[in-house]
Amino acid sequence: MFKKLIQYFIPDHFTTNEEEHRKAKITVGTLLVVAYFNINYIIISIIFEYKGGLYSQVPLLLVSIICLLLFKNKVLPKIITIFFFTVCIISIAITVYFTKGYESFITPWIASTPIVALLVAGKRGGIISLVICSLVLTSFYCLYLNGYIFPEGYNLKYKNIFSFTTNIGLILILYLIAIVFENTKNTALRNLDEKNNLLDVQKKTLEIKQKEILDSINYSRRIQRAILPPEKIVKRLLPDSFILYKPKDIVSGDFYWVTEWGNKTMFAAVDCTGHGVPGAFMSIVGQNILNQAVNEYGLSKPNLVLNSLNKGVSRTLGADDENVIRDGMDLALCSLDKKQMLLEFSGAFNPLWVLRNKEIIEIKGNKFPIGSFMDDAVQNFDNHTIQLEKNDIIYIFTDGYADQFGGPKGKKFKDKNVKKLLCDICHETMERQKEILETSINEWKGELEQIDDILIMGVKIN
Repeated sequence: MFKKLIQYFIPDHFTTNEEEHRKAKITVGTLLVVAYFNINYIIISIIFEYKGGLYSQVPLLLVSIICLLLFKNKVLPKIITIFFFTVCIISIAITVYFTKGYESFITPWIASTPIVALLVAGKRGGIISLVICSLVLTSFYCLYLNGYIFPEGYNLKYKNIFSFTTNIGLILILYLIAIVFENTKNTALRNLDEKNNLLDVQKKTLEIKQKEILDSINYSRRIQRAILPPEKIVKRLLPDSFILYKPKDIVSGDFYWVTEWGNKTMFAAVDCTGHGVPGAFMSIVGQNILNQAVNEYGLSKPNLVLNSLNKGVSRTLGADDENVIRDGMDLALCSLDKKQMLLEFSGAFNPLWVLRNKEIIEIKGNKFPIGSFMDDAVQNFDNHTIQLEKNDIIYIFTDGYADQFGGPKGKKFKDKNVKKLLCDICHETMERQKEILETSINEWKGELEQIDDILIMGVKIN
């Protein structure tokens, strides 16, 4: 019955928040307990001919009923508790006044009020109630010291039984309010345990799913690495070279490509849209179309290869569809004729650097990527021919190295610093250059996150 009454007076919107619902049950439960006690105290006051009890408890009963109705009609709980405890303290003060003031057997009721306020209204409400009750008791004490005679407004022949029933009532009301508080706390703890158990199950499920995803991605890395040119082929075709390859994630959107066509060695550094899994998918598309352009179509000029790659990527990503995907690649592609010391180059955004006599010659690529369309027309790439000299070093790369944030001010490394670094280390072996480049970017990055895949290819002409 009591639980049904509590639920009746609690508005539905409190059920959406567990903590608010718990506080609402404490407030309504306290109001019901106080109302029940008021009715009993009014009956006792009539029996013991105690008018002070009627003066204090009838208004408090009405206030308790009003507060319950206000609560049901969604008035703010804070306003209700302030109103209720204010009237409650006044009511108890009246009762104390008419039962011999400071010497009254009802004085403990004032002392207990801050405890109830603490349970119902929280820490702040408890402190305010404590201050007010302390002031009331202090006032009664000061009047008592100054010889003020407080009335005893009840039939004195019932004094002992009246005192007994009043104190029993105090114990009962505190116990009932404590029961309400304990029940709501236990319910909240049970609900919390259920939620924690659910979270544990969800956590374990997520861990299993995460492991499955990571296993799949790690296997994808093995596939991606298997597609890349084997190290022994790279060393055979480009014996004095290095490849610095640092994916941001498990799989990479950057990839390098090396192949042989006739008396030429072709190699490229490619940066696909994005990094991680999306970039890795694009890298597989790019490698397949590059191999097709050279091995099936027999193309060896870099610009023709890029034109073919551009068409192939655009076609693969649905260029003729209204839902075209505007993803693509930036890359630098070289074709090296070692006998004639001749290098051909074509680039989509990415440049070619040739380091000669501690100076860098930069040949820029076209200002559009693979997979790009302007006015629905495929763009054609330019071909550049460079006569090489002995000890020239060719560098092609993606933008991950220069764009890495770090240093004392957390800024990008930038191309100019890459150029300076390469000029400073050009006398080193290619393997040593790779080590210095990797160490330098790690020191620059420090504790910051790697923001993109990193790829640099260096080839020395002997």
